[in-house]
Amino acid sequence: NGNNTVVLNGNGTQEISGDSSFHFYQLVIDKNAGDLTLYQSIDVINDLVFNAGNLDLNNYDLNLGITGSLINESSGSKILNTFGLVKATRLFSGTSISNDQAGLGFYIQTSNNFSFTDIKRGHTEQTGAGDGSVKRYWDLSPSNTGLSVDAIKLHYFHDDLDGIPQNELSFW
Repeated sequence: NGNNTVVLNGNGTQEISGDSSFHFYQLVIDKNAGDLTLYQSIDVINDLVFNAGNLDLNNYDLNLGITGSLINESSGSKILNTFGLVKATRLFSGTSISNDQAGLGFYIQTSNNFSFTDIKRGHTEQTGAGDGSVKRYWDLSPSNTGLSVDAIKLHYFHDDLDGIPQNELSFW
């Protein structure tokens, strides 16, 4: 509760589990070795900061709500998992392509008012995408539908390509 920061560091695997829900204001992953593994879904109200080490969703969800963001996620310190989602809700109203929404690697430009939009980022290859896809996807659920998007930009890591040449990627 409050505006506290929890720092997880050390060399072994650490886990978040239990019967009660966990709500963090700011969570910092700063591990020399081992990962942080979830055994239940968690909420991060402000920032999830990646200094070193990975977060294994382990089929659970990370909820960033309307204010939380991923900070400093990189190919060496990132979210792992085949299943489990990172979720955020953002207000899209005249947004600029330069704004990374909740640090999810999703950029949108629109002059329309989408109102609040739920964003879900997953970390698995999508089927039906020709010869495969990057190991990352985004699902959007705007509260206002039928509006146009001016531009979208997506950020992923090189190892998310899974051997697919970057110049062969396309939206589908």
